[in-house]
Amino acid sequence: MPLGKKIGSYLTLSDRNAMNYRTIAKNMTGQGWKMNHATARGILIKGMTKIAKRVLIGVKGHADPVDVDRLVKSEAFQGYIGDIIEERMLMKEEATR
Repeated sequence: MPLGKKIGSYLTLSDRNAMNYRTIAKNMTGQGWKMNHATARGILIKGMTKIAKRVLIGVKGHADPVDVDRLVKSEAFQGYIGDIIEERMLMKEEATR
């Protein structure tokens, strides 16, 4: 399970090389997608919510909004999604070699 700490209502995963919301916003702005940290957080949470709904529907057959919110805010869930993304990126990188 990932190690992290809560800063206000934000969660920071400390066991991986990850960017915080301000860094994400700065990088996206540099690539032409102007945004601030609140926008970066909103986009990330919206994406995590879509994933959480599909997971809950697959497991429970329905996605109760309270359960979706709890799952999205879960440090473990965020870590697992990060692991999946990281693994997929490595697989794609290996396939292009």
